[in-house]
Parts: sequence; structure tokens; C-alpha cells
Amino acid sequence: MEGVSLCIIPFKGDKLKKVVGWDGFIAPNGDFLKVCERDKLVAAHDYFAEEYMDIVHKKDLKKEYEEFQKINPKFKNIRLGSKDILINLYGYVNFEYTNGTVEITPPNKNFKNLKLTDDQLLTALELIKLNGDSIDSLKSLFFEYEKRTFRRTL
Repeated sequence: MEGVSLCIIPFKGDKLKKVVGWDGFIAPNGDFLKVCERDKLVAAHDYFAEEYMDIVHKKDLKKEYEEFQKINPKFKNIRLGSKDILINLYGYVNFEYTNGTVEITPPNKNFKNLKLTDDQLLTALELIKLNGDSIDSLKSLFFEYEKRTFRRTL
């Protein structure tokens, strides 16, 4: 993608201060991978997901999804972009500033039953604080987290 650079350095803990004002993905281990600056009208998440998985994990996301669809025919007619494949097949969380609010998208359990990790929740909380975003952005994550925690205690 012309004009977009790829940074595959993970940020976590105290290093999250360096990514204030950035959109990205939160890996299952809580690492934040920066994709693009907020308020940039660049649809870079799909490009980043494809390149990141190719460079770091030597995987072709589109081929991986095609294989997944062969094994799981109920997904045969569901098309996903690279961003959604990274989220739903590999357990990443999308952290993106859109229309004046942060949108946080965890994996959809209907694909591979991947769940939000404690590390992802902690990173999302820290990013919300550092960016001065509304805590309301975390409602969907807290709902997922609470359901999981509640089930563990039963």
C-alpha cells in the first residue's frame, strides 16, 4: 500500500506511552501493534494484517481462511478481509478510532472459539487511559470478559 509503512515492533506496559494516538491490533499476549495514526483516512488495517502475518509468521491470511472454510463448510459463503481473519482466526483484537470513538473488536467465538485474554483486556484498558478515551469503549470487552469469568466460577 503506497504511503503506508509497516512497524512490527510490539508495545506493552510502559512502552504503550509511545503509541498514544495510534490505531492497531492487540495480540493475545497483550502486545500492541501500531497500524496508523488516528484520524488518518487510510484503511491500513487489512494491509497491515496481511503483511504482518506474512513477514512475522510466514502465513498467507487468505489461504489460511480458504483452508479454514474447507474444514468448516458453514463459513463457505462468509467473506472476510485480512483484518477480520487476523481477529477471528488468530485471536487479535482490533483497536481503532472511528467516528469520534474507539471501536474495540474482539474475536467472534463462532469461528474458532477464541476468547479475549486477560493481557488483551489490560492493554486495552491502558490504551483507553493513555489516550483519554471514554471507558464506554470497553463495554463489549467487559461483557465478554465477565461472561468468561462468571463461567469459571460456576
